[in-house]
Amino acid sequence: MLQELEKRLLKAWKTLSNFKLRQHMIYLVFAILIGVLMNGGAWYLIFIFLVYLRRFPKTYWIYFLIFLISFSYYHTLEHQTKLHTNASLEPTEALVVKIKKQSREKQTAILEIGSERIYWTTSSVEPKLMPGDIVLVNGELNVPMAATVPNGFDFKQYLSHKKVYLTLYTNEFELIGHQFTIRQWQYELAQQIEMNFPPLTGAYMKAWLLGMTDDLEEEIQTLYSELGIIHLFAISGLHVGLLSFLLRFVLKRLGVIEELSQLIVIVALVLFMVISGGSPSIVRASGMSILLMINKRLRLNLSSLDVFSILFLVNVCLNPRQIYQLGFIYSYWMTFILICFQPTFQKLGTKSLFFFLPFIAQCASAPIQLYFYDEINVLSYLVNLWVIPLVSLCLLPLLILTILIPFIAPLTNHLLMLFESVIVGSASLFTWNWIVGEFSLNLLLGLLLLFLGNGYVFEKKRCFSNYAISIILVIFLLESHRFFVSESQFTMLDVGQGDSVIIQSSYRRCSVVVDTGGTYQFTGKPKPIFSTTLEPFLKGEGIRTIDYLILTHGDFDHVGEAVSLLQTFEVKEVLTNGQPLNELMKEIEEVAKEVGTIFRQVKQEEVLTCGNQILTFLQSNQIKSDENAASLVFTLEMDGFSALLTGDMGVSEEAEILSRYQLNQLTVYKAAHHGSKTSNSNSFLRRLSPMITLVSSGRKNRYGHPSVELIENLKQLEIPLLNTQYDGSIQFKIRRDRLSIQSFPPYVYNVQ
Repeated sequence: MLQELEKRLLKAWKTLSNFKLRQHMIYLVFAILIGVLMNGGAWYLIFIFLVYLRRFPKTYWIYFLIFLISFSYYHTLEHQTKLHTNASLEPTEALVVKIKKQSREKQTAILEIGSERIYWTTSSVEPKLMPGDIVLVNGELNVPMAATVPNGFDFKQYLSHKKVYLTLYTNEFELIGHQFTIRQWQYELAQQIEMNFPPLTGAYMKAWLLGMTDDLEEEIQTLYSELGIIHLFAISGLHVGLLSFLLRFVLKRLGVIEELSQLIVIVALVLFMVISGGSPSIVRASGMSILLMINKRLRLNLSSLDVFSILFLVNVCLNPRQIYQLGFIYSYWMTFILICFQPTFQKLGTKSLFFFLPFIAQCASAPIQLYFYDEINVLSYLVNLWVIPLVSLCLLPLLILTILIPFIAPLTNHLLMLFESVIVGSASLFTWNWIVGEFSLNLLLGLLLLFLGNGYVFEKKRCFSNYAISIILVIFLLESHRFFVSESQFTMLDVGQGDSVIIQSSYRRCSVVVDTGGTYQFTGKPKPIFSTTLEPFLKGEGIRTIDYLILTHGDFDHVGEAVSLLQTFEVKEVLTNGQPLNELMKEIEEVAKEVGTIFRQVKQEEVLTCGNQILTFLQSNQIKSDENAASLVFTLEMDGFSALLTGDMGVSEEAEILSRYQLNQLTVYKAAHHGSKTSNSNSFLRRLSPMITLVSSGRKNRYGHPSVELIENLKQLEIPLLNTQYDGSIQFKIRRDRLSIQSFPPYVYNVQ
């Protein structure tokens, strides 16, 4: 038996020793990716190994083993966050690993305590932190919140992909020492730039040369994103190519021999990776340049695809979690596409390549952008045609020249101001967003394979009609996916201490938004929440047009984000309670007129029919001094589902409604005034007898919402309660009179 085992081991070793890495490494990459994608639900990819079995009958087991390791590792990784719980942290020394953001209000950084990494926020802005600082901190360690808004940003998942599972907030800290870290080079260079150059010039130097975008205005970053040119701030092959070219040119002029020149360039690229933060795009671009130089010098005869595969495998082995980072996905996918299309590019002339290369890049990145952001700017191709040459041939070299010749900094600053002015002007001309909504990983893979198939056909036949047909097919598939939704939905969003409800009819027949939420700030300006609540939800649902925006009353926590909603989406009508307008409501009315939206009062007992929704308004039309008492109140009926929405009305309005209308056996009662004791009387709840009561309230809110009285009344009447504090957003789906309920709690274990 031992002899048989020895023979098998010798046979396996012989197979392994004869394993040809050259030209085959890309299949190792595919094996790893299959393991990752199967963890995401694409189980059918297991059948790809039938192709492996046919293609590599002797070495098949090596690829399958790599796949099993990949699948097992990433499956374990997905469940690792459950091992962490909230805990108290006694005064402890911690190392500042990375500075995330520094502002006038706070500092955020990644701390390292032993083997644990922690996302730390402190309201103390002095002393100013830098990587390598050793600080003394204490406080409550908390598990990060998961996404409580469907399609919203998942902070918990974002941190887990960076091996961070706990957060810490402190008001103060003690700086007790410092130790050298490579990251502090980047920080010290940034400080030198701040001291020696004008603010705008310094901001772009840090963004394009160090990968630090904190100093760029938030509004201009938003414009770059909307125009589809935010990729300019991901240091990549553009920057590496320019740096290598300039360095080689200078060394050649100085008479440096080729061998020494290559060595200097390699060292410079390694240093560039370090000082620019080591993002996936810069590591990929610099790494490929270094490996290609080594390949050429040592005559290894590795193809571009081999070099790409080596770099991918090394990166994933050193930091497996980065495979989930969007920058990593974009960088490696786009590089893979450019390598695959290399034979086609070589056959094209310079003029054709100028138009064709951005077109291929746009088509290749579009499915990924749609998958992660639910929308794409269709006109970004036109913007990239002139912005990329302008940045790569003019602005980026000018910034490097400014570092070498500092006295031209005022001129550079003026040109950058002009560039930003052009970007602002272009936003209105070159922005046409196509919202498709959230779609599955399977559809994404189908779109990517369709693109690769078209590239193969184009290389053989050089016919653009295939791309035209494919683009039409993609539009048809995504529009069909967006339109054919057979469920109606009622969703109460988690907007903190505010209100927002979205009602959707099946097959996109009608979309109604009731209030928008808004966060009070008792000191300073209100904190906008639209981009983290309503906007991602509506775009994720594929909603482009809102039939009715119902504003129950003028309090900021109900209508604070209405202006942003009107400026982002097409809204047909805004319905109000007809009370005298406060300053905020006047602003909303003015913006509504600017964008061509009807702004009107809704009457008592007015009935609106929209798709399969029937909305009946119950509130009095009398002018009232109390804004809450004047809230719009209405019932909703939709495919057997019924709900009562009440704004912030009080007990007197409840009594008035009970005396006028017969309301009973509701599916949902949205508790008035966030569950306040000034509303939601026992008699009102007893009469309504809803199947479930919903409360929209902020976590640890200062008002004590929902009130103890409401909770006791609901327990007495045996009416279940769902509260956004603990349950996150709450969504009801109605299909053929069948009702399902889904919540999006901030934590795995919901304690109420």
